[in-house]
Amino acid sequence: MGKRATVRGKVPLSQNLINREESITIRDGQEHVQIVTIPNESIRDFISRLQKEMNRKRMRVKIFHDELDKLVLFHQDFGEGYSFGVTSTTNGVLSQEGDVQDWIQNGQDISGSFGGEAAIGQGRILKGEAGTAFEDVRVEYTGLCQPNSVVGKLFLSSHAIIFNAGASADQQIKILLPSTKP
Repeated sequence: MGKRATVRGKVPLSQNLINREESITIRDGQEHVQIVTIPNESIRDFISRLQKEMNRKRMRVKIFHDELDKLVLFHQDFGEGYSFGVTSTTNGVLSQEGDVQDWIQNGQDISGSFGGEAAIGQGRILKGEAGTAFEDVRVEYTGLCQPNSVVGKLFLSSHAIIFNAGASADQQIKILLPSTKP
């Protein structure tokens, strides 16, 4: 299953840290934002300001806080090809060490096979490997599953003939022929 690059702070963003003007920097590709908390600002207002600035710069990172007020950030895209950087003034609010950027690159591409033949994962898309019977097959998996589990079966039909059966384009009949050879 494809996963997003994600980081969860180890230290809550407390009102005390907010009042001490905690600085948070997020980097995504060539863009970055740095926002400093305002004394007496709520965590919700701070997160809103940070998210608005990231959206303004078209960054693909989202932020929220959990029930313990720890910050959680994730990249909107799935897979190993997507990462981002985080820095916080205080150790553990986001970066492990204060004022030192951590690069978050723990996204994961989907993996699997089609009919026992190799397939290549990219984010949530699994595609048949070149030279196999499935080289033109692409499947996007959007559900949840346990690691190393079978999540479904894919049935492909070939030699199908489609007839228009009505006035609109979606009124069709498909006839599957077992073979087109004499």
